Amino acid sequence: MRYSIATRSAAAVRRHRQVIVSAGLCLALLSACGTTRSGMDAFERHDYQAARSTWQPLAEDGNADAQFLLGTLFEEGRGVTPDAAEAQEWYVLAAAQGQPEACTNLGLMYFDGKGVARSLSKARRWFERGMEVASPHSTSNLGVLYLQGLGVDQDLTRAQELFELAAIGGHAKAQRINAQMLAEGLGVEADIELAAAWYERAAEQGDAEAQTRLGLLLLRGQEIELDAEGAAEYFEDAATQGHADAQLMLGWMYHTGVGVKQDSAAALTWLSAAARHGDAMAESSLAIAFVKVSQSRDDVAAAQAAQWMQLAAEEGLVAAQYDLGVMYLRGLGVGRNKDAGLEWLRKAAAGGHAKAAAKLEVLGLRKLR
Repeated sequence: MRYSIATRSAAAVRRHRQVIVSAGLCLALLSACGTTRSGMDAFERHDYQAARSTWQPLAEDGNADAQFLLGTLFEEGRGVTPDAAEAQEWYVLAAAQGQPEACTNLGLMYFDGKGVARSLSKARRWFERGMEVASPHSTSNLGVLYLQGLGVDQDLTRAQELFELAAIGGHAKAQRINAQMLAEGLGVEADIELAAAWYERAAEQGDAEAQTRLGLLLLRGQEIELDAEGAAEYFEDAATQGHADAQLMLGWMYHTGVGVKQDSAAALTWLSAAARHGDAMAESSLAIAFVKVSQSRDDVAAAQAAQWMQLAAEEGLVAAQYDLGVMYLRGLGVGRNKDAGLEWLRKAAAGGHAKAAAKLEVLGLRKLR
């Protein structure tokens, strides 16, 4: 199934992405459509030719679900040469009969300009048509248009209403975005307790971003009951899906023993996973964890700490620049190097790090021991 555009709203999500989601092959739909079930069985076996053989005659006889599914095969090039124009023709036939997800995918084709001239107004109209025939995917996509002001005037209140409607329809990403807007008071009065409830519903569907955000709310314990153990469980669910922030938080919890039994090995495992995403905060946290398990200034753990701290410092994290400067001055994991140490301290101080500025002032008055 096709997952289309991802857009960023700094005010709404801060590092997290809002996604317009194509319905693709909707199994929930197929469970109610026995005539197309055998084709789906073939599709799940990756026998796309057999799936097409089942759906093609049904589609030609006017079966809307088969028309939608056949359109998906042509759009994605499964068992056939990719053909956006052919896909569009089948989607239009299905949508004309009120097939909800054909409307969604047509909207996405116009949004992307895939096989058609790009048109945000036509994308919006198809999403509106999808919403009219109860597609939570179309409803959520329409919400993103209003959230971002894409082809419409930006309207956070309308966006939140649409996300809530899609959320009630069971759309996990809409549940999560609705929760984000409630948590931050975007288009609606802030309500952390209600936000947590929507995060929980999305988390139950396996949405890693929702699991991470719910974990953060539980760990913070503001306006909802603090539950560090519950937070750790949600972080682990998201971390196992590869969510970098969840891996970072879970590693920190194992490092500090908050919400879980302190476990240095587990901390290193999860912090290493987070750091591999290239996040400076994760790299710095991993370096600190290696420092904790090092036995001397020049053992393997200390050297690894210095390497990860160097990466974080080079990416501009001022706290890492300060720590790396101190490591050079002390010879921790690296050869003692006063010039390098002072250089990193100056960078940290220039970035507003108060301790770096204070240490530079002290170092300017006396010799290093």
